[in-house]
Amino acid sequence: PSSGFPSGSRFLRLFSWSTSCAVVAIPVIAPELPSTSSALRLARDLKSRNKQELIELLGARSFSAPTVRDFFDLADALLADSSIMDALALVPRTTLVRLASADLVPQDGLLVRLGLAIALPDGTLEPMDEVTQAARALCESKQISATDQPPPDSTNTDSATSNDISEQPILEQAGIERGLTLATALDELLTNISSRPARRMNTGTLAATDATRLSLTIEHTGLPIMSAIELTQHSGLLALVDGWWMPSPDMETWRAGAPAQRWVDLAFGWRSALDSRVVEILFARSGWGESLDAYIRWLFPVGAQWIIDLTERAIADAEHIGLCIGGARQPITAAILENDSPASRELVLARATKALPDPVEVVYVQNDLTIVAPGMLRPEAEQLLRRICDVEHSGLASTFRLNATRITTAIANGMTSGEIIDQLQSLSATPLPQPVVYLIEDTGARFGGVRVRPWGTGALVTARDEALLDLLIADSALASLAWARVSETTASTRQDPMTTQELLVSQKHPAVLEDDDGRLVVTRPAMALPIASRAPAVPVLHAFVDRLIASTATDTGSISNLDDAVAWRERQISVAIREKSSLEVTFDMPDGSSKSLTIIPLSLANGRLRAKDMVTEVERTLPLASISGLVTPVA
Repeated sequence: PSSGFPSGSRFLRLFSWSTSCAVVAIPVIAPELPSTSSALRLARDLKSRNKQELIELLGARSFSAPTVRDFFDLADALLADSSIMDALALVPRTTLVRLASADLVPQDGLLVRLGLAIALPDGTLEPMDEVTQAARALCESKQISATDQPPPDSTNTDSATSNDISEQPILEQAGIERGLTLATALDELLTNISSRPARRMNTGTLAATDATRLSLTIEHTGLPIMSAIELTQHSGLLALVDGWWMPSPDMETWRAGAPAQRWVDLAFGWRSALDSRVVEILFARSGWGESLDAYIRWLFPVGAQWIIDLTERAIADAEHIGLCIGGARQPITAAILENDSPASRELVLARATKALPDPVEVVYVQNDLTIVAPGMLRPEAEQLLRRICDVEHSGLASTFRLNATRITTAIANGMTSGEIIDQLQSLSATPLPQPVVYLIEDTGARFGGVRVRPWGTGALVTARDEALLDLLIADSALASLAWARVSETTASTRQDPMTTQELLVSQKHPAVLEDDDGRLVVTRPAMALPIASRAPAVPVLHAFVDRLIASTATDTGSISNLDDAVAWRERQISVAIREKSSLEVTFDMPDGSSKSLTIIPLSLANGRLRAKDMVTEVERTLPLASISGLVTPVA
């Protein structure tokens, strides 16, 4: 009764989906959907999924998109032998063995995500018949067995359980120190993007100018710029807004956190970007060297190169974060891979904090304007030094260098030269050297000597005195500003205020920004994003899914209901119209009898079928609801 066939039907039709759509009629006792109705069941399942689920499924599967007009076409395409075999290459050995025996467990949800099985309301998984047959043939041909053993692990460096917070602190400290160096570089990257957002191209890469500009902040770590961008995004520090990479609201919170907390955020950001199968592989094996490659090939016997590439990329990034050293997984990494729960984060943070030494309370300020921190600094002390210094070396011991431009920025953001000297003296183990005091006081005295404010479409520059303005106008490095003198101490430029101020600062002139009323702009205005002349391109797969969801119509009629066999008949009629093939139709008469006709369907609309009777050569219109059976003559 659940099949949807009319109560008077004496046959169920098993359709073999090929070009000829051959039909075999089998007598049955009770009407029920035959096992070969996989396309109908899969189409129903696909239609029940949301857009994101469909995008993930179709992004992982190979199929012939030009032939797909509706969910039935999509089900046919996904059940093609070549598509099934490509999908089975994404399935690990243990799941493949269970699939071959049609004995799935709830943990085999990967098969549902790939469209190889259907999740039933009771929580069980039902594989498609064609998929089970393909898996069975594959296991037999490759002699895959559930008793096959994986190759041995090459190392056992982190055999301690994740609850042991004292295992190998030296290795953990070395790894976290390397990760903190990366964190400092990422901080510089975020600062650069804060001042000028980075453009993301349709290819997924950065614009050439942005890539060149930002690579300078990260190149010393060895991490590629796009890997750095993706890591900061997955750590919640960057956001993609209308095709532009911009800092997220959580960036300042991350910066103000303790070093161990910043490292933990990066480590879990790395984990969140990994494919779930890569996470399982890296968690299962502590040796990430050559033996891992052999294990992956054992685990994915159909095709393993795709996941080997993903795993190698994950390990390369993990080396930069300090999660593995020389191909050996760090002890703390197992806890990170185990899960991403708040409890797991607290455990990892405790281990990271324990692995690091206590923060130092003093720094050593040198005559050459360098500041040496002999150990890990408190967050507020590090923030002060990063505001007024360039970072020359970062780690558990760091080196900073005082920079007049940064001191000017700090003063522009509310500090005074006296406050900077007092706070720096409170950190210094010795009295501040005279060159350091002179640099800070001189920068403070010169602050405000050059002011930049909006002026029409350009900017107005006001100097402290006429001599200073003469110096600016005579500077050949500032010729691009195209000066036009307005008065003895003011001159206009064609550039916008922000560009003018940046150019002046780059030439060692401590210029500050003002608003139209002459008030100091303490916080730098966000860079306005250009208005796109046209809407951004929609990915091809997203557009394909949108069309699929928006209409379940075929070329000749609407799929009225994917939940019963009425849709199955509409599907056969639509295919026959498209292929210009004949059908043998059985329909119920008002007196309770039935009649069969051999017809060539012409169109299907509003629940009525228009067709040509092949016997009388007359066109007829038949109510679709009265059709009780369809047969496609065997070629």
